[in-house]
Amino acid sequence: MPTILSSSQDGWVTRANRTSWADARDTSTGTSFSNLSVSAITSAAGQRYASRGGGYAYSVYRSFFQFDTSGIKRELKSGTLGLRGSVFWSGDIIALKATSDISTLSTADFAAIEGWSTGNNNTNSSVIKYTAQLQSGTTSGFNYLELTSQALKDMRNNDNLYVAVVEHDHDFIDVTPSTYTYRCGMYYANHTNTALHPKIDYTYKQNSVFFGTNF
Repeated sequence: MPTILSSSQDGWVTRANRTSWADARDTSTGTSFSNLSVSAITSAAGQRYASRGGGYAYSVYRSFFQFDTSGIKRELKSGTLGLRGSVFWSGDIIALKATSDISTLSTADFAAIEGWSTGNNNTNSSVIKYTAQLQSGTTSGFNYLELTSQALKDMRNNDNLYVAVVEHDHDFIDVTPSTYTYRCGMYYANHTNTALHPKIDYTYKQNSVFFGTNF
Protein backbone atom coordinates (compact mmCIF):
# COMPACT_ATOMS: atom_id res chain seq x y z
CA MET A 1 0.00 0.00 0.00
CA PRO A 2 1.60 3.30 -1.07
CA THR A 3 2.15 6.01 1.54
CA ILE A 4 2.56 9.79 1.29
CA LEU A 5 4.10 11.74 4.16
CA SER A 6 3.10 15.28 5.04
CA SER A 7 5.18 18.26 3.92
CA SER A 8 7.57 19.81 6.44
CA GLN A 9 5.44 22.98 6.25
CA ASP A 10 2.71 21.31 8.29
CA GLY A 11 1.85 22.69 11.71
CA TRP A 12 -0.74 24.40 13.87
CA VAL A 13 -2.43 27.80 14.12
CA THR A 14 -4.17 29.00 17.27
CA ARG A 15 -6.27 31.88 18.48
CA ALA A 16 -5.63 31.68 22.20
CA ASN A 17 -6.55 33.29 25.51
CA ARG A 18 -9.58 35.19 24.26
CA THR A 19 -12.28 36.63 26.51
CA SER A 20 -15.14 35.00 24.58
CA TRP A 21 -15.71 31.85 22.55
CA ALA A 22 -16.73 33.94 19.55
CA ASP A 23 -13.44 35.85 19.69
CA ALA A 24 -11.50 32.58 19.83
CA ARG A 25 -13.33 30.88 16.96
CA ASP A 26 -15.03 33.35 14.66
CA THR A 27 -12.16 35.10 12.95
CA SER A 28 -9.79 34.54 10.07
CA THR A 29 -6.55 35.36 11.89
CA GLY A 30 -4.81 33.46 14.68
CA THR A 31 -2.63 34.79 17.47
CA SER A 32 0.31 32.43 16.91
CA PHE A 33 1.40 29.49 14.75
CA SER A 34 4.21 27.02 14.20
CA ASN A 35 5.37 25.19 11.10
CA LEU A 36 8.50 23.98 12.90
CA SER A 37 6.97 21.85 15.66
CA VAL A 38 8.03 18.22 15.90
CA SER A 39 4.95 17.53 18.01
CA ALA A 40 2.39 19.43 20.06
CA ILE A 41 0.30 18.56 23.10
CA THR A 42 -2.51 20.69 21.64
CA SER A 43 -2.93 20.34 17.88
CA ALA A 44 -6.71 20.48 17.53
CA ALA A 45 -8.80 21.92 20.35
CA GLY A 46 -11.71 24.00 21.53
CA GLN A 47 -11.08 25.02 25.16
CA ARG A 48 -12.36 27.02 28.11
CA TYR A 49 -10.24 27.63 31.20
CA ALA A 50 -10.09 29.94 34.19
CA SER A 51 -8.69 33.35 33.35
CA ARG A 52 -6.01 34.86 35.56
CA GLY A 53 -8.10 38.00 36.05
CA GLY A 54 -11.28 36.04 36.81
CA GLY A 55 -13.92 34.58 34.56
CA TYR A 56 -12.94 32.38 31.62
CA ALA A 57 -10.64 32.45 28.61
CA TYR A 58 -11.06 30.51 25.38
CA SER A 59 -8.69 29.00 22.82
CA VAL A 60 -9.01 27.22 19.48
CA TYR A 61 -6.21 25.21 17.85
CA ARG A 62 -6.26 23.89 14.27
CA SER A 63 -3.66 21.84 12.40
CA PHE A 64 -2.86 21.93 8.69
CA PHE A 65 -1.14 19.40 6.45
CA GLN A 66 0.00 19.31 2.83
CA PHE A 67 0.52 16.06 0.92
CA ASP A 68 2.23 15.81 -2.47
CA THR A 69 -0.19 13.83 -4.65
CA SER A 70 1.39 14.67 -8.01
CA GLY A 71 2.41 11.04 -8.55
CA ILE A 72 -1.17 9.73 -8.40
CA LYS A 73 -2.53 9.29 -11.92
CA ARG A 74 -5.11 6.53 -11.48
CA GLU A 75 -8.44 6.25 -9.72
CA LEU A 76 -8.19 5.41 -6.04
CA LYS A 77 -10.17 2.76 -4.19
CA SER A 78 -9.54 3.90 -0.62
CA GLY A 79 -7.29 5.95 1.61
CA THR A 80 -6.70 6.78 5.25
CA LEU A 81 -5.23 9.80 6.99
CA GLY A 82 -2.92 8.70 9.79
CA LEU A 83 -2.07 11.05 12.69
CA ARG A 84 0.24 9.89 15.47
CA GLY A 85 -1.19 10.92 18.84
CA SER A 86 0.98 12.81 21.33
CA VAL A 87 0.50 13.24 25.13
CA PHE A 88 -3.20 14.23 25.13
CA TRP A 89 -6.14 12.91 23.15
CA SER A 90 -9.36 13.92 24.83
CA GLY A 91 -11.45 15.32 21.99
CA ASP A 92 -13.01 14.38 18.68
CA ILE A 93 -11.60 15.58 15.36
CA ILE A 94 -12.58 15.88 11.72
CA ALA A 95 -10.47 16.54 8.61
CA LEU A 96 -11.60 19.16 6.08
CA LYS A 97 -10.34 20.51 2.78
CA ALA A 98 -7.98 23.43 3.40
CA THR A 99 -6.95 26.10 0.91
CA SER A 100 -3.57 26.24 -0.81
CA ASP A 101 -2.67 29.20 1.44
CA ILE A 102 -1.44 26.71 4.04
CA SER A 103 1.55 25.81 1.86
CA THR A 104 3.24 28.72 3.64
CA LEU A 105 1.63 28.54 7.05
CA SER A 106 1.05 31.70 9.11
CA THR A 107 -1.43 33.22 11.56
CA ALA A 108 -3.42 34.38 8.52
CA ASP A 109 -4.33 30.74 7.84
CA PHE A 110 -6.44 30.20 10.96
CA ALA A 111 -9.57 29.87 8.79
CA ALA A 112 -7.89 28.69 5.56
CA ILE A 113 -10.58 26.05 5.06
CA GLU A 114 -12.63 25.74 1.87
CA GLY A 115 -16.15 26.99 2.51
CA TRP A 116 -15.55 27.76 6.20
CA SER A 117 -18.07 30.23 7.60
CA THR A 118 -17.12 32.00 10.81
CA GLY A 119 -19.95 32.48 13.24
CA ASN A 120 -21.88 29.49 11.91
CA ASN A 121 -22.31 25.80 12.57
CA ASN A 122 -20.33 24.23 9.73
CA THR A 123 -21.87 20.75 9.83
CA ASN A 124 -24.12 21.37 6.82
CA SER A 125 -22.43 24.35 5.22
CA SER A 126 -20.15 24.49 2.21
CA VAL A 127 -17.10 22.97 3.88
CA ILE A 128 -15.71 19.89 2.17
CA LYS A 129 -15.29 16.96 4.54
CA TYR A 130 -12.25 14.84 3.88
CA THR A 131 -13.14 12.40 6.69
CA ALA A 132 -15.96 11.67 9.08
CA GLN A 133 -15.69 12.56 12.75
CA LEU A 134 -13.17 10.50 14.72
CA GLN A 135 -14.83 9.96 18.08
CA SER A 136 -11.96 8.43 20.02
CA GLY A 137 -8.21 8.32 19.69
CA THR A 138 -4.95 7.23 21.23
CA THR A 139 -1.61 8.75 22.21
CA SER A 140 0.23 5.43 21.91
CA GLY A 141 -0.10 4.98 18.16
CA PHE A 142 -1.65 6.29 14.97
CA ASN A 143 -5.21 7.52 14.71
CA TYR A 144 -6.67 6.61 11.32
CA LEU A 145 -9.45 8.50 9.55
CA GLU A 146 -10.95 7.05 6.38
CA LEU A 147 -10.85 9.50 3.49
CA THR A 148 -14.05 10.45 1.71
CA SER A 149 -14.64 9.96 -2.01
CA GLN A 150 -14.06 13.69 -2.50
CA ALA A 151 -10.63 13.46 -0.84
CA LEU A 152 -9.73 10.51 -3.08
CA LYS A 153 -10.87 12.44 -6.16
CA ASP A 154 -8.81 15.48 -5.14
CA MET A 155 -5.76 13.28 -4.60
CA ARG A 156 -6.03 12.04 -8.17
CA ASN A 157 -6.87 15.37 -9.80
CA ASN A 158 -4.56 17.76 -7.93
CA ASP A 159 -0.83 17.90 -7.33
CA ASN A 160 -1.33 18.59 -3.62
CA LEU A 161 -3.91 17.71 -1.00
CA TYR A 162 -4.43 20.44 1.61
CA VAL A 163 -5.94 19.22 4.87
CA ALA A 164 -7.25 21.00 7.96
CA VAL A 165 -7.82 19.02 11.17
CA VAL A 166 -10.14 20.67 13.68
CA GLU A 167 -11.76 19.70 16.96
CA HIS A 168 -15.26 18.52 16.15
CA ASP A 169 -17.65 18.89 19.09
CA HIS A 170 -16.99 22.58 19.75
CA ASP A 171 -14.90 24.22 17.03
CA PHE A 172 -16.50 22.55 14.01
CA ILE A 173 -20.13 22.76 15.12
CA ASP A 174 -19.67 26.00 17.12
CA VAL A 175 -20.59 24.93 20.65
CA THR A 176 -19.00 26.82 23.53
CA PRO A 177 -16.80 24.37 25.48
CA SER A 178 -17.34 23.89 29.20
CA THR A 179 -13.85 22.68 30.16
CA TYR A 180 -10.21 22.63 29.11
CA THR A 181 -10.11 18.96 28.24
CA TYR A 182 -11.13 18.99 24.57
CA ARG A 183 -7.71 18.75 22.93
CA CYS A 184 -5.70 16.34 20.78
CA GLY A 185 -1.92 16.31 20.42
CA MET A 186 -0.11 15.15 17.29
CA TYR A 187 3.30 14.68 15.70
CA TYR A 188 4.38 16.68 12.64
CA ALA A 189 6.71 16.21 9.69
CA ASN A 190 9.60 18.08 11.33
CA HIS A 191 10.18 15.19 13.72
CA THR A 192 13.42 13.37 12.95
CA ASN A 193 11.66 10.00 13.08
CA THR A 194 9.70 9.67 9.84
CA ALA A 195 7.76 6.75 11.34
CA LEU A 196 5.85 9.36 13.37
CA HIS A 197 5.03 11.71 10.51
CA PRO A 198 1.44 12.42 9.42
CA LYS A 199 0.68 10.19 6.46
CA ILE A 200 -1.84 9.06 3.90
CA ASP A 201 -2.04 5.38 2.96
CA TYR A 202 -3.99 4.59 -0.19
CA THR A 203 -4.92 1.83 -2.61
CA TYR A 204 -5.69 1.97 -6.33
CA LYS A 205 -8.78 0.61 -8.00
CA GLN A 206 -8.06 -2.49 -10.02
CA ASN A 207 -8.56 -2.15 -13.75
CA SER A 208 -11.36 -4.35 -15.04
CA VAL A 209 -10.50 -6.73 -17.86
CA PHE A 210 -13.17 -7.81 -20.31
CA PHE A 211 -12.78 -10.80 -22.57
CA GLY A 212 -14.61 -10.79 -25.89
CA THR A 213 -16.31 -13.82 -27.30
CA ASN A 214 -16.49 -14.73 -30.99
CA PHE A 215 -19.74 -16.14 -32.18
